[in-house]
Amino acid sequence: DGGVVLGEGTAAVMSSSSSDEERMGYGAVDIAAMEKEEKIRENDGYPAWMAFIYTFNLIIGVGAISTPKGFQLAGLDLSTLVLIFIAFFAYVSITYVIEAMSSANAYLRLRGTHPEGEEETGEAEPINKAGSHLSMEVEAALSDDEAERIRKGEQLYNITEKVEMGQMANLFCGKAWETVFYVILVVYLFGDLAIYAVSVPQSLEYITADLFEEGSSVAENLYYVYLAAFALCIIPFCFFNFQKTKYLQYMTIMLRNAAFLVMAVLCWIRLGKGNGSDLSRMTYFDIKRFPDLFGIVIYSFMAHHSIPSIVTPVEDKRNIYVIMAYVYSAVLGVYILFNYSAVLAFGDPCTTCFDGEFCGQMEDLFTEMFADYKIRTLGVFLGMYPVITLSSSYPLIAITLRNNLMTMIPYGKEGRFRIWRQVIFSAIASIPPILLAFATQSVDTLVNITGAYGGVGIQWFIPIILIYFSRKRMAELAPGIPNPHRSRFSHNAWLYVILGLVIISVIMSTLNIILQFLDVNQSDIPTDPEELDLYCEELSGRDTDNVIILGS
Repeated sequence: DGGVVLGEGTAAVMSSSSSDEERMGYGAVDIAAMEKEEKIRENDGYPAWMAFIYTFNLIIGVGAISTPKGFQLAGLDLSTLVLIFIAFFAYVSITYVIEAMSSANAYLRLRGTHPEGEEETGEAEPINKAGSHLSMEVEAALSDDEAERIRKGEQLYNITEKVEMGQMANLFCGKAWETVFYVILVVYLFGDLAIYAVSVPQSLEYITADLFEEGSSVAENLYYVYLAAFALCIIPFCFFNFQKTKYLQYMTIMLRNAAFLVMAVLCWIRLGKGNGSDLSRMTYFDIKRFPDLFGIVIYSFMAHHSIPSIVTPVEDKRNIYVIMAYVYSAVLGVYILFNYSAVLAFGDPCTTCFDGEFCGQMEDLFTEMFADYKIRTLGVFLGMYPVITLSSSYPLIAITLRNNLMTMIPYGKEGRFRIWRQVIFSAIASIPPILLAFATQSVDTLVNITGAYGGVGIQWFIPIILIYFSRKRMAELAPGIPNPHRSRFSHNAWLYVILGLVIISVIMSTLNIILQFLDVNQSDIPTDPEELDLYCEELSGRDTDNVIILGS
């Protein structure tokens, strides 16, 4: 006798005492209750521009400061094409995640159950072709306006319940695909958190190592001191929700923008003084570096795993795709401006850096290029940028992992244990990566696996699987009812294109890992200082010969 249930605590579950309702076999649709619930949810939500901030802040992290080296080695032309290409398809796949979220909400309404599974009344009932998501009798009892609203899907597909990607896989794809998803997600998120937990104290150790006497007990254990401090400061944020971290996000995005602006200005000052790159010695298109570049850029556009937690609280979702388009356009613009400034300033391996030596290959993290800048305060501030970025992202990633673990493991949803359920799962999601960082500082293999397979799986593979099965299922249950959140890239050809990209990405990433392991196909730019001196002398000799020939 279950009715249409929109969420936990809703008043839309109708009583079974009505003889008319019992005769029809369905609960009536209480539009007033639906509207009341929406108002309640709006009080706990935030405006669309907050979704912009959260998503932008989540995407621009370590990937943003690791791309300049990829641009230098692969070349400006190739890197720009890859950047635009991946940004576009990352946006396409994020629209698939949002559409699947709306379909999941509709499915749960039809089934008469909460997303977590309470008050389940059975399988979802198909919608009749006349447009009602209940029986013909119930539709006849509704006013024309109410029936029209339901027919158009404005209520049916409204995203009011947070449905994580793992649960969507369970609803539409079956248990096997759900297991595949959680394996990919756990590898990616735990890998991410472990990388963050190691990188933050290492960055702090790098900045402050000169303050302590070499060989002292403090200097020897500085990494562990900073790791403990990081854990004490960050882990408490992992026990809340996204809404509770908004002030942290405000602070982070301001500091992040300041760091990007400082690095860009310092690059422009360097160029203005004529100390930038010699364009004739720069790389523009090196296809050999494509596998390495591809993995870096894919990692630089990741946000898909956190979209359910970010989008669901948005009060007005009518323009959510426009907001996401703004996000990816802004990120793409920042990446292009930032990487071009970096490469034009330091991309020539034989230009002189701030320490008076040849720059050679850029550092893995671009902020380290300013370690010897004459204004020490700016050098320290930029060295702190990875600390700021990763510290703010750690709670967001941990919250997402916690939510998915809670969905995957239903134990304790009822009874006294329910009160402690979120606390325990928050601890499971946030503490083990810290313990791993205490055990080892070597995460190279974890980084490769995380970016090469987890990132591609979550950004491209899982969204196309979700959208394929969700469209198929909803076509059976709700024929003729349009989904207002349907992706603009609705043709199945897009799914096959992205599937092809997944296959190519896995091949490229695997090839890159193999080549790195075999220590082959390395860059022509030497990493050894003496070899770099000889390399630059040879280039200078070529340039001199060219000048003589041209001047003769």
